Amino acid sequence: MGLEGRVALVTGGGRGIGRAVSLALAEDGADVAINYRRDEQAAADTVAEGEKLGRRVEKYHASVDAWEEDEAMVAAALSDFGAIDILVNNAGIASRGHSVVNTDPAEFERVWRIHTFGSFALAKLAGAAFGHVCTPEEVADVVRFLVSDAAGYLTDQKLTIDGGTF
Repeated sequence: MGLEGRVALVTGGGRGIGRAVSLALAEDGADVAINYRRDEQAAADTVAEGEKLGRRVEKYHASVDAWEEDEAMVAAALSDFGAIDILVNNAGIASRGHSVVNTDPAEFERVWRIHTFGSFALAKLAGAAFGHVCTPEEVADVVRFLVSDAAGYLTDQKLTIDGGTF
């Protein structure tokens, strides 16, 4: 997909979906900053796989729900790579499966902080070179992707094409 010269920060990028995204971006030419919270070995293994693809890949420890950790991670990634062009907010946790009535407020806050606050914090810290007015060609690129075989598993999605502008 031609991502040479671009740098991606992938939260939760060391395992599962995040690992697959990190390696796919590296395969397409991006250098990758991999965030992890608890599984340093998985992050190190993903770094090694990305380096085998000829890309620069580094790992950064941070819990995305902690502002200070996000600040330190983004500062370190910017120092190492010089820029962050792509932000993939992949980090997440599963709720413990209770109904709303039976969900402890602390559990709800934990899920919210990781899924919502983490995405906000990283967009704020890393997303200042992202904003520009969308071009017709950028919308066309999204449409091109959606009708391609690469989007074969996407269904029933609402997409906002706004460059991450809040």
